[in-house]
Formats: sequence, structure tokens, C-alpha cells
Amino acid sequence: MGGFVNRTDELGQLNAVLTTEDGGPLVVSVYVIAGTAGAGKTSLALRWAHQVRERFPDGQLYANLRGYDPGAPVAAREALHRLLTSLGVQPEAVPQDLDAAAALYRSLLADRRVLVVLDNAATVGQVRPLLPGSAHSLVLVGRQL
Repeated sequence: MGGFVNRTDELGQLNAVLTTEDGGPLVVSVYVIAGTAGAGKTSLALRWAHQVRERFPDGQLYANLRGYDPGAPVAAREALHRLLTSLGVQPEAVPQDLDAAAALYRSLLADRRVLVVLDNAATVGQVRPLLPGSAHSLVLVGRQL
């Protein structure tokens, strides 16, 4: 891939959270990539996700939380709805209650090894309900400084 330079250290730091290829628990389950607007946080996260896709055999999920867009950020309930439908839940079966939706999401990911990229997160309240709760899945959070 051309145009992606000077991120060797950052890619190495991301690689350090992975364990051996036997599928053991990850070193961390949440990793935050923080930087100024336009610094390349999304590019870094997506480049790394592509490189390690085989380490997450049950898939990868992506949500742009739009925390710094001119409009309103994506609410956690809306993000959960999108993630749950991506996991095969019928839209009408997604619970309207935030806690119930988060519980369903965690149940679906409990025995899976998934990489979840939460891009442009503005608040902890946006992110917390989207955390899988498993030592086998990893969440990359992109956050602007």
C-alpha cells in the first residue's frame, strides 16, 4: 500500500497487544489511538486491522461514532443496533433498551475472537456499551485529542 509511512512504531505497539497465535487471551482488550484531527488514526487502525485479520477469525466490526462531526454523534444505542444487525440479528429483534442491547451484543461476542474498531469516539458513554467483555476480542478506539 503506497502512502502509508512512518508508522512502524505504532504498528509495533498494536502488535504487542496480541498473544501467541494459539488464541489465548489478549494482553489488553481495549486500545485507544488518540491524536489530533487528520493525524491518521483511522488509517492506522484500518491498516493494522487488515494486517491482523487472520488473528480475529470470527470477524471484524467497524463503527464510526462521529464524535467530531458537525452533526450529533452516534448514540451508543444506535451503534449497538448497527453492530447487532451486522452480527445477524434481525433489526426488529434488536432490543430498544440500551442495557438489553448491550447484553445481547456481549452474549453474541462471548465465545468469539473479534476485532471491533470504534472510530471517532467522543465520550466514554458512547464506547462503554460497545465493549465486548471478552478477553478474546479487542476493541480499537479512535479518539481525537
